[in-house]
Amino acid sequence: MAVNWYGWDCDDKVLKLWRENLAAKPLNNRIQQAIFCYSNDSCNHRNRTAELLIRTGFVHSCGSLLNNCGGKTAPRDDVGYRQYCSAFKGYMAFENSSFPGYLTEKILLGLMAGCKTFYWGDATIDALFSERHCLNLTGLSARESARVIQQQLHSDQEETSLDNPFKPAFRERLMDARNTLARILLSLL
Repeated sequence: MAVNWYGWDCDDKVLKLWRENLAAKPLNNRIQQAIFCYSNDSCNHRNRTAELLIRTGFVHSCGSLLNNCGGKTAPRDDVGYRQYCSAFKGYMAFENSSFPGYLTEKILLGLMAGCKTFYWGDATIDALFSERHCLNLTGLSARESARVIQQQLHSDQEETSLDNPFKPAFRERLMDARNTLARILLSLL
């Protein structure tokens, strides 16, 4: 598992920031678009989904890839990026590729901004994250992914619950990764 981006207690940090951002700005008081902030064009599924959503006005693309913000890009520092993203209802967390166990910081960035996170990549994340907070689009076509994102962004259903978006298996998987890394490092001594 590759989720050591924010440390071994990243679920506690993400949960705290998620609650703060969602409490400060409920989803129905946000811009009804999803953030798409990428520069890497290597993922055809991600690009195609974003293109479909850009055509319908449901995506704010603030990276260098498919930028529809007049060339402006989101802040690059963690705090500025979270604040920027927290103005939006959704966050597109699409990995560069899709296979079980490949999970990067992308999914955590959307959660830290308090956004409804739309994920594509590791099909097994349903065991790690609540569907109320992180919708797994892995296995859907780009057209189906775009349709689901549009429906979710257009929904008036308010997310008022500040319950934990992490399932217990997330901490277990994180600890397994930590223990594996420790064994590897110890074997080098």
